Formats: sequence, structure tokens, C-alpha cells
Amino acid sequence: MLGKRYMKEGVIPTTNEITLLCYSGEGYDDEECSEKHPDGHFIRYLPASLLKQICFVDTPGTNVILKRQQRLTEEFVPRADLVLFVISADRPLTESEVTFLRYIRQWGKKVIFILNKSDIFKDVKESEEAVRFVKDNAQQLLSVDQITLYPVSSRYALEAKIAATREDGKIDLHILSKDPKWIYSGFSELENYIFSFLDASTNMGAERVRLKLETPIGISTALLAATEEHIITESAKANAQLMTIKENIAKLKQYQQLMENDSISWRKRILSVIEDANKCTEKIIDSILRISNVEVAAEYILKEFTWKILDLAKIK
Repeated sequence: MLGKRYMKEGVIPTTNEITLLCYSGEGYDDEECSEKHPDGHFIRYLPASLLKQICFVDTPGTNVILKRQQRLTEEFVPRADLVLFVISADRPLTESEVTFLRYIRQWGKKVIFILNKSDIFKDVKESEEAVRFVKDNAQQLLSVDQITLYPVSSRYALEAKIAATREDGKIDLHILSKDPKWIYSGFSELENYIFSFLDASTNMGAERVRLKLETPIGISTALLAATEEHIITESAKANAQLMTIKENIAKLKQYQQLMENDSISWRKRILSVIEDANKCTEKIIDSILRISNVEVAAEYILKEFTWKILDLAKIK
């Protein structure tokens, strides 16, 4: 679409970070530069005239290996005004793409489907079958009545644009329009849609303004809904925990009462044991004293008897 290979491409995922494609500005027609945004994504400034009116966001695809890459893509969707959802014709609507479409639905974004690699189809019938398959499934996934889809061959379109590029770097539109590859690529219809979307005087342009205004409103609404749901969930958890605490307090009080009752009972038992011990001690002491008294009396009697015998002996 930009008329030149600015980004890496390949049969395996080549985009690891979100890259924002912006116009490099007047006086920098031949210069390219990149910088990292504080949010973590990259901004690449390119000398492509189309970027004067629109910024493209190149994201890691949905069929990526690293979960972090897909998370980056999902986090950037709420900021987009229009989603160009590129599907490969050799594997239309994979499981990860279906999951991602469900994610897009919750944000209510306008989605334009691009069925890339249409040059692999043998005839028009195969192309129509693929288009019908994607449209039918996308309608169900997004819960919409109509799907906008463009089957294209980006490879043929880029080759045609490169072939029609003049020495000054600009594309000769007359040569481009006659190129069979450009005609077959289907890119003309897609670009016409994009240009109409950018033109504020058209119905599509008016829709773009509406979408532009709806984006922050939609983000705010979604965040408020998510916050409300989070608060409700946390409130339910807090109430459940509060009920558990109250139940535990009631059980502790009940246990405390039981412990107090048991304490009184054991105290009575201990006092009874102590009292019994005291009585036993008194009996033992009394018995000891009685035995001692008997010994003293016997000694006294023995002494008296001895003295009497001595007195009688003296008399005799």
C-alpha cells in the first residue's frame, strides 16, 4: 500500500513489537528513522505520502508463538480507529484469529477484512468460496449483518507499484492502472475504500470522524464496565470473607464459653480434690498425734511405777 518494502516480511512471523508508521515530514522525503515510544512500541517515520493522512500500526499477528506478542496486539486494539484484519488465503480464520475476533467484538471496532495471497487460487470459483467462508464466519463472530472483505495479492500489487515507480520516486498511475498484476491484485478497490475513508466529505469520511470520536468513548466505557465488574467481584469476595470472619468470631465466642464452663467445672473439681487432700492430711496428722500421746503416757506410767517400786524397796 505504501509502494515500497519498508517492513520485514517472510513466511514466519517477523514483527516482534508494535510499530507505528508515520509520515517523516516535509523535507525528509528520502529519510527513514525510528524511535521507541515511552509506552513500549516503536514509531517509524517513513517518506510515504499516504501517511500524511493516516498512521498505520503494524502489530504482531495472532498466529504468533510468543504470548507476549499477541498480548501487545490485543492491548493496542482499543486505540485503533479502524482495524485492517489481514487473513492468509492458504489458512483462512485459524483458531487464534477466531479468538482474536471475539476479543475485537467487545470493543465494537470497525473491521475491514483483507484476504491476502489471493494469487494462490486457481480460478474465480475458489476465490468466491474462500470469501464466502470468511464472511459467513466473521458475521457470526462479530454479530454483524454485513462484512467488508477485499481479496488481494499484496505481492502482485507491490511488484506492480515498484515497476510503475519513476526516477523521482513517485508512482506513474497511468502505467500502474494498465499493469495486469495491479488489476489482478485487487488492491485498487481496497485503496479506493481507504481513500474514501480518509475523505471527510464522503459518507465514509463522516464515519471515520464518528469512529474517531467513539474510540476514547468506547475505551472509557469499556474501562468503566471492567472496573465495575472488578469492584462487584472484589465486593463479593470481601463480603464472603466478612461472613467467614463473623462465623469464626461466633465460633470463637462459643468456644470461649465452653472453655469458661469447663474452667468452672475443673476449678470445682480441683477445689474438691484439695479439700479431700486437706481432710486426709488432717486425719494423718491426728493419727500421728494420737500415737505420740500413747507413747508419752506409757513412758509416764513406767516412770511412776518405777518410783513406787524404789520407794517400797527403801521401806523394806
